[in-house]
Amino acid sequence: MERMELLPGVYLSAVQTDKFKTALLSVSLLSQLTREDASANAILPSLLRRGSSRYPDMAELQYKLDELYGASLEP
Repeated sequence: MERMELLPGVYLSAVQTDKFKTALLSVSLLSQLTREDASANAILPSLLRRGSSRYPDMAELQYKLDELYGASLEP
């Protein structure tokens, strides 16, 4: 496994293998949990799955992911 620091506190960990034909990119965001932002942190994964300004609904987001050779988004 290779791990490099991209920015202060931001790391990229890479595991390379010829064992599988697929690739996986995982992003983990860590922050201090405070009473003020606990609700926002809890709802963020659901909001990410619902879409974005470029892909405003789940159908358009899924269509784009399918164009990317069956990519998936699992917040």
